[in-house]
Amino acid sequence: MKRNIIWTLFLVAALLMSLTAVAKDKDDCTCSNATAAGTWGTTMTGTTFHPATGAAGLFAAVNFATYDGVDTYWGTQTRSNNGVVSRVYFKGTYAVNSDCTGKKWTTSYADADYITVLNTVEQDFVLVNDGEELIEIFTTLTLPNGAVVPAVVTGHSKRQFPHSDKKQ
Repeated sequence: MKRNIIWTLFLVAALLMSLTAVAKDKDDCTCSNATAAGTWGTTMTGTTFHPATGAAGLFAAVNFATYDGVDTYWGTQTRSNNGVVSRVYFKGTYAVNSDCTGKKWTTSYADADYITVLNTVEQDFVLVNDGEELIEIFTTLTLPNGAVVPAVVTGHSKRQFPHSDKKQ
């Protein structure tokens, strides 16, 4: 009888510990702005359409960005917009929801002093792979004169140094 009680207590303790581990795993899936902290490399591809004529142009870019873990990010981009290559600077803000989806508001500049605005972009994104990757899509692309540029542009970012700079 004593042996059965000990085994029962052991099994109850093991069950409680496993439930704690499951609860911890569930908590680990919760994201915040801190989840995005660190440096990232991004590729972007898609199509933009001239606001007046509707003519399509191919878009591709590579980015290097730093997220501060609070709500701000900045970086550099080399882009090809319909074959015209340029190097730009950008900065913006972001908000990560607890379900790992989020939104970014980005302004691109022609100069490192952040003076000459090229465009502003709103993007929806989702953090995947335990916060090591970010997949995004442009939802709005606007020129400085207020013209909205129809665009179908997606991006895929990977953390530059996985696990070393990620905050939970």
